[in-house]
Amino acid sequence: MEDLQIVNLYWKRDERAMDSEDPHIAQAFEMKELLGYSVREIAAALDLSEPRIYQLVSRAKAIGREYRQKNG
Repeated sequence: MEDLQIVNLYWKRDERAMDSEDPHIAQAFEMKELLGYSVREIAAALDLSEPRIYQLVSRAKAIGREYRQKNG
């Protein structure tokens, strides 16, 4: 399996875990870390505050770590 396909499988699995808690978590993470949007742009697009975007991205990373620790 190609590296990109593997990354995509991991992302979809982590995205489902994030969405189950708050759909904004996956949206903010994807926009910031995968698409390169600024926090200001994400906040405007999601109609949330910039500090909230930082919280969401931080939570997304924590969910990914927790999921990988539990499920390998």
